[in-house]
Amino acid sequence: MPLDRSTFLFLAASLAAGCDGGAGTGAGDTDVSEDSGDTSDTSDTEDTGLDCLGDEGTPDCGSLPDTCDEWQVGICESAGDLYKAGVVQGIVECLTDSQCGDPNAYGCTEQAALAACPDEEADTVCDTIVDACPSADYAECQQWLSGMTPNGRQAMADCMTPEQFCDYGFYTCSEGLSF
Repeated sequence: MPLDRSTFLFLAASLAAGCDGGAGTGAGDTDVSEDSGDTSDTSDTEDTGLDCLGDEGTPDCGSLPDTCDEWQVGICESAGDLYKAGVVQGIVECLTDSQCGDPNAYGCTEQAALAACPDEEADTVCDTIVDACPSADYAECQQWLSGMTPNGRQAMADCMTPEQFCDYGFYTCSEGLSF
């Protein structure tokens, strides 16, 4: 069975993140406990025990190692307005684990963004982007925008236009949004 690029990227990111891509139980489900009224993200999969990245997290870009350059700390700090807290936490963890080496801040941003839990709120913006930018892949758009805040989604939509960086893709736009 042939597998197109967008499906491959979505599956690879979902597997790497421990998400099941919305195909089964657990992907982005909210568990409402009757006795406590608690709503907690239960997006972990039963087979891996890993969570995809969502709204939860307490990222601290000031805790990055001394080996990080100023521009890498700046990207981490600017991510707070563009990406959900869990994604920014993923960026911090990636940069800390790599000592700001490889992957660098851009690679860590991509890795964390593509590990985000699916978010249906990204669909409307992705509809707009794909309509304006025929080279944009819908599944890739959903991956990137699922981990973004409303401000980040709007910034990505502004970037992914034929007049801007439509033909260069989401990764290139994410690099540009960091400054």
